[in-house]
Amino acid sequence: MRTVILLAFIAAVSAVEQPMTWTAAGELVMAVDIGGKPALMIIDSGATHSVLDAAFCERGKIRTRAVRGTTTTIDGERQGVRMAVDPPAIAGWREFTVIDLSVRGGDDGAAVVGILGLDYLRAAKATLDFGKGVIALPDPADGDR
Repeated sequence: MRTVILLAFIAAVSAVEQPMTWTAAGELVMAVDIGGKPALMIIDSGATHSVLDAAFCERGKIRTRAVRGTTTTIDGERQGVRMAVDPPAIAGWREFTVIDLSVRGGDDGAAVVGILGLDYLRAAKATLDFGKGVIALPDPADGDR
């Protein structure tokens, strides 16, 4: 029994912790590296899907394709939905809806390029530790992701 408990404890602590910070606008973000360039992703457990900003995709020449449906933006406006076609892996994730995030009214100058939503957080088995100010993700070397 002690061995099982010890193994469970080791599995629980075998994670990569990455700092989370709050922007002046009150958004919880984590730093990511996209092709050698630093950027920020909002961590939003209330968002069902992870998204990339349409302008970011355009600047980075990330192709998108239209899909059926619409979505409601933060300001209550409706917009069409697009999906990223073969985007770079961001925090190990590639399944991004593409919408215009300029309406979010976040920090000026903050390089926010998207949102990591519940789909990513769940698949990545992420743990948000507000006491330590980190997001813990299973170590990719352990094969959990």
